[in-house]
Amino acid sequence: MIDPQFAEQDLLLHKQAENSDDQISRDHLRNFKKWSLYSLDWSGDKLLISTKEYGIRLWDAEKDLEERSWSGDWMMARCDPSNPNVAAAVSWSGGKFKVLDMRSSQNTVGQLDCGKQNPMMKEFLELTWSPDSKYIATNTKHDQVFLIDMRMPGAPR
Repeated sequence: MIDPQFAEQDLLLHKQAENSDDQISRDHLRNFKKWSLYSLDWSGDKLLISTKEYGIRLWDAEKDLEERSWSGDWMMARCDPSNPNVAAAVSWSGGKFKVLDMRSSQNTVGQLDCGKQNPMMKEFLELTWSPDSKYIATNTKHDQVFLIDMRMPGAPR
């Protein structure tokens, strides 16, 4: 995280790096690797980040360090509004849907391969939890919205 007092200095560094032929300079500013972000959400006092290069990361903003990560092709990740230890993620390719336990990189609460169940449930773009955490709405590039009832038997919970 960049302190506000350094924001102007970082803008200058970024402008200099953009005009440079040096790929390393463009990719690393202040020793931070630039990521192509897909989504950003708060998980309690931590940031949940899904990136093009590295999957999903849980970042402690206070300590300025990565706590956990989950590899994969995850387009969007959002935290459960009722429980900061739970997050859901969807993938662009294949229509995968996963619910993560944020306390461990090894734990997956549940997973669905929606693309196998319904060929239109692929290429997810967004997801959002209902305020009461009973449903997750997601949409595809075909402008279709799907509701996943988290209370149903077999739902990833």
